[in-house]
Amino acid sequence: MISMRSIVLVTARRVACCAATFMLAAGLLQAQPVRNVVPMYGVGEDEFLLSGYIATRPDGPIDELWNFARAMGITTLEPSLTQEQFDTLIASPLRDSVTGRLIVRGLAPMQQAGVGRELQFYPFDSVQSPFYQWLFVHRAGGRSAYNAAQGGVQERIYSVADSTTPGEMVAWNVAYDWHPWQTNRFAARPYDTTAQDAAAFLSWYQYRGAANRNAPTFHIAVRARLLDAGTARASDSLLRLEVWYEVQKGSAYIDTANVRSVATENMELPYATLYVREGDLARTVGRGAGAYAEVSLPVNLQQAGGRYFGPLHQGNDSRRFDLRLYWTGAAPVAVRSIALRDSIGELVLGDEPASAEYRAAIVGAARRMLYGPAPNGDLRRAVIRLMSGIEPHPTEFATSAAIGRLLNDGLHRGFAAGTAIPVHNEGGTSDRGLQNFHYLVPGDAIFTEMLLAPPVDTSSVYGDDLYKAYRDRFHIDVVQVPSLAEHNGGRFQIPLLRATREAIENDYERVLQIVRMGQYYPFTPAWPWSLGNVTRLGEGARVSDATGRRMIATLFTTAELHLRVRGRTRPLDTLLSHVVEASEMRTMANLALCYGARGIHYYWLGNYTNYLYRSPENPDLWVGVNDSWGSNGPLTRDTTLDHADTFALTDNVATPRYPQGTPRVLIPNFYVGYGVRTREIKRLDAWLPRIGAEMARLRWRDAYSIHACVAHPHIDGRQVPLRPLPAGEIVREVRAASRDGRVDAPSATYVELGLFKTVAGLGADGATDSLRTVDHIFVVNRRSFERPDDVPASSPEGGRLDSLAESRRITIRFGLGREGWRRGIIRVRELAADTARLPLAGAPRMPLDTFIHADSSVNLWLRPGGGALLEITYPLADLRSENAEPGSHGWFAGGPAPLSADPPAATRLRHDVRARDGQGEP
Repeated sequence: MISMRSIVLVTARRVACCAATFMLAAGLLQAQPVRNVVPMYGVGEDEFLLSGYIATRPDGPIDELWNFARAMGITTLEPSLTQEQFDTLIASPLRDSVTGRLIVRGLAPMQQAGVGRELQFYPFDSVQSPFYQWLFVHRAGGRSAYNAAQGGVQERIYSVADSTTPGEMVAWNVAYDWHPWQTNRFAARPYDTTAQDAAAFLSWYQYRGAANRNAPTFHIAVRARLLDAGTARASDSLLRLEVWYEVQKGSAYIDTANVRSVATENMELPYATLYVREGDLARTVGRGAGAYAEVSLPVNLQQAGGRYFGPLHQGNDSRRFDLRLYWTGAAPVAVRSIALRDSIGELVLGDEPASAEYRAAIVGAARRMLYGPAPNGDLRRAVIRLMSGIEPHPTEFATSAAIGRLLNDGLHRGFAAGTAIPVHNEGGTSDRGLQNFHYLVPGDAIFTEMLLAPPVDTSSVYGDDLYKAYRDRFHIDVVQVPSLAEHNGGRFQIPLLRATREAIENDYERVLQIVRMGQYYPFTPAWPWSLGNVTRLGEGARVSDATGRRMIATLFTTAELHLRVRGRTRPLDTLLSHVVEASEMRTMANLALCYGARGIHYYWLGNYTNYLYRSPENPDLWVGVNDSWGSNGPLTRDTTLDHADTFALTDNVATPRYPQGTPRVLIPNFYVGYGVRTREIKRLDAWLPRIGAEMARLRWRDAYSIHACVAHPHIDGRQVPLRPLPAGEIVREVRAASRDGRVDAPSATYVELGLFKTVAGLGADGATDSLRTVDHIFVVNRRSFERPDDVPASSPEGGRLDSLAESRRITIRFGLGREGWRRGIIRVRELAADTARLPLAGAPRMPLDTFIHADSSVNLWLRPGGGALLEITYPLADLRSENAEPGSHGWFAGGPAPLSADPPAATRLRHDVRARDGQGEP
């Protein structure tokens, strides 16, 4: 069994460096004032990044995108462009030289290269990452040694002197995402947690890009060195590597007689045998301990030798396979690692001429984007990232890391010392993938996804069993976020949200909060809780805290639209997900701030409608899937339309009779929500730079989903343990109540509490003064129902929806009393407040600024999805005095009241929940 400590200590040099970065970051986090440990290339240290992936126009002036960006309030664009469009955009006089920046996507071949994989199985007692371990479960013989020439990298030495028997199997049973409790090779039952996963490398294969799509040939790269040639000949085999095809009981497979059968027991079938010979390693003799040879051995995983049918053959169900390594005894060898590569991984990392050409093409394309068409052009500093790959699975990281190193070595002109253009891998949909990727790949930022629109019920990706699990586990009848009738609720399989308090509580909030938002645990939560936005944010925040890289939240503004036919005789199935509401985008943005995000990246601005194709089952029907129904009209043209009388979906395949863009499906009375979403993005972007400037001074340390602090009536606490606020935390309790005073049940107190590292204070003598320290918390009202702004407030329906809006009075009880301080008083002040008017309120919301006893409470009104950053300080000048009585400073036991001018900056100290004059409580 491998301990976590041994994993971190014996990992490869680049991982050890990364682990050192973790430890270094942990030390630096205590220094104040807190700054980013890792500067973000092209972005100001205190800047809150606002960027967006944008659909580009096929016609019209491309540089009008800069006017669109300014109107939206974003400073950075990520468009898909041709080379000519890019040159025009970057040279346009409409681009602001300070804020007009670009993330380059679609750059061939870099885009394709970023999904390539190489998984290195290190010397059988260490792994690359503690977050997603792949390793040989078993090993025998040899001894571990540290290769000083490689910076302490570990290798495994095999020789008779080390008591390794010639012909002995020295490593076997590869496993992905390995855990100590995985003691069985095959699963004994569905969802068996004791089984070793041997299929992830093929099951999660993305098959993106022509060079990688359905490619049957993989490569096994052996890194080793020959210690002493002795009497071995060049043709002698030193290492034998066997590939075995594993078939789970009940899986169909094709045998050597080309007969398809179903396995009646777990089977291990010999598939291919590969050899590392003396001639492959001879060049390492006499060149020192640092000289490894890499031997890349191709293997076709569809069919080997014209006889055996493998894990990628379409007639076989199982994607499992095993690697078994033998030392022949012909000569002593040291093995560094055994790596698996797909076809793109081999192009990026291999030694063959095709690999060198591929890498040269990557550098050439990047150089053209960064320096322009002139041979000696200046560095285009508007480009702050080059995108490579998308949505990495935990097994997909190696080529992105390699591309970063490649560009760092090949692009120097114009970059400051130690600086290189960041390689941006879009996505991070898997929690372990997020941690794993950023643990192993150098970078300056972490992008964490937040989305609401799920694949619809009939999606081929997510089957009904997932939704059944939600229903059974959480007693939730509605498993997709429902929509009001005005927003296509009930059409195209969108659940209808009835505008009643009961339906909002049971059908809307429960699915939104439990299924889509989720909750934070600082350890891997039980499935399916890990699907929620808050879980992803928590994982991103932990990586950000450990590495010092800023976290950018990728906020999906999207819905999903599916048109499909399930068979020739079946009618066209028209499916649409819930279209994200303005208040839900606000909720996600504030949750991102709660977890320390220092930027928002919108995915996406604009959308396409020409995605329909003729159905292969029924050529008279047109089908297609748009999983990114963006926040404004096609190709950024429309930012005001909410309801289309007739909406056209168009043909994506040009023919002589029908050019691309020909309308094929017309939908009447269709809610598109461009105006609702665009207006909210503009409002957010007007506020986020102000709150972002305050957030830039802080470092996140922890967070609590308040509804998950207590037992839930429908959740087994043994499976999903509770996480209550600890007794020593600066916040002791959080409660929430509606406008009419109804207090939310503890398990339905949908409030998020973010906690930030204490900023140390110094006295006049330079020594640390505990009474000058500053604490910060961020509070979010996760409840999101409010009247959408396309329903007029003056209408009867608008008034009814306003009466149901989920503003909340949030009560926060502190625990900040200091030992030896007779009169413990703290000041709680809201920074860069969101002063937007609460539903039914008569005036803008007033920020909180009050003095209370250190163990007392404050009340905070937040609109649906609203958030607030609170600063907690200790008034020093008068309130520390022995004569300082509460009454002498405007204090009274009942709560906050206007104070005298004695405390510093004591202005507007009456909070809105105390006021009855229209400034506060609605």
